[in-house]
Amino acid sequence: NPHERDLRWIADVSDEDAISSVNGFIAKSKESYRKSSDGLTVLNTNGGSQGPSFRLVQSAPLLRPQVKIAVVVHIFYTDLIDEIFSLLSNIVEPFDLFVTTPFEESIPLLLNTFVPLAQTVAIAVFENRGRDMGPFVAVHRSKLLDGYAAVLKLHSKHSRYSEQGGLWRQKLYSELCGSYQTVRKTLDMLSNTEVGIVGPHEYYLSHTA
Repeated sequence: NPHERDLRWIADVSDEDAISSVNGFIAKSKESYRKSSDGLTVLNTNGGSQGPSFRLVQSAPLLRPQVKIAVVVHIFYTDLIDEIFSLLSNIVEPFDLFVTTPFEESIPLLLNTFVPLAQTVAIAVFENRGRDMGPFVAVHRSKLLDGYAAVLKLHSKHSRYSEQGGLWRQKLYSELCGSYQTVRKTLDMLSNTEVGIVGPHEYYLSHTA
């Protein structure tokens, strides 16, 4: 609450169990985060936790010599697996696939689905923190992605709060890896040392916006 809003009204409109659950989450999060000098919440890097812990299961060795691309997909909604598989089929270059998920019971399904597609499939099981970004940051900080020339980040996103949620997801997917030509164009751009990140311009938001 960097702007110090009066949040007492939340207790009047929320279920007591929900309030207790949120307060428990906040207390646990204080172990990993701190308030910066400008009042914002930042990851605690002074000897504290570096993010969510995870367990890794992989089908084969990662980063073999012919593999230069990594794909990181957070799968919360398993009903989107087939859609994601179809999209990743557009990456005709060898790639390693990192799947982050909070559901350990999904490991057999994820391996059986994606092993035929990727060179190596690595399933990282996380506690459900930070939506898709907590797991992604933790994988990045683990240095598992350091040897790849390009990394694609996807999220099994429903956005059920909006009637346009499905269209939003499909548009994002399409502009990231909707065809072989799109993938090839992105890789060509990233081979230029002046380009560090590529994404749909329509959905770009800066932190200061």
